[in-house]
Amino acid sequence: NTNKKKEILWSDIRKSYKSPINKGLKEQTFQVIDYLNLDYDKFKSIQDLHFKISGRKTRSNKSWDLQYASIKNDNSFAFISFDEKKNDLLSAVYFYKSNDHAYYGTGLYTEESKKNLYGYSLIWKAILYCIERGINLCELDDNVKFNWMKHFEKKLIDISFLKSGFGGDLKPRLIFSIKR
Repeated sequence: NTNKKKEILWSDIRKSYKSPINKGLKEQTFQVIDYLNLDYDKFKSIQDLHFKISGRKTRSNKSWDLQYASIKNDNSFAFISFDEKKNDLLSAVYFYKSNDHAYYGTGLYTEESKKNLYGYSLIWKAILYCIERGINLCELDDNVKFNWMKHFEKKLIDISFLKSGFGGDLKPRLIFSIKR
């Protein structure tokens, strides 16, 4: 039952997130870009937002084309949010996905979006989308850090703290690679 899952997830969300989520849901409009809702112009607006926020081109056009192709092939999705009154693009998130697993790839947030904590509602919408699609695991973060791990940036730790507020289980990811 989708509504039951939503209620359980809502109860796990950090209390201080609930008000910004509700505010963001009221003050923004949202659009999903997935294989059923392909809109190249909307996807291109994410690329434009990325340029606007970073102040320069940091990625090749080919990388954007690959992301769009991934959406088209149902291997990822994006969510975007707009100011309800001005219709300005405020935020975007991009998730990689399989049939039962979604992974938060990146998020773009304007200063207005950051100031109003609009990203919280955008992530919440993406989580609800995962429920609707039958995706059982929605992974927001792989940056769970421990006190003894001193070499990580404060920014990454802050991002982990933010994402952990959406509830669920926090599990460290250990990746072993064999050097040849």
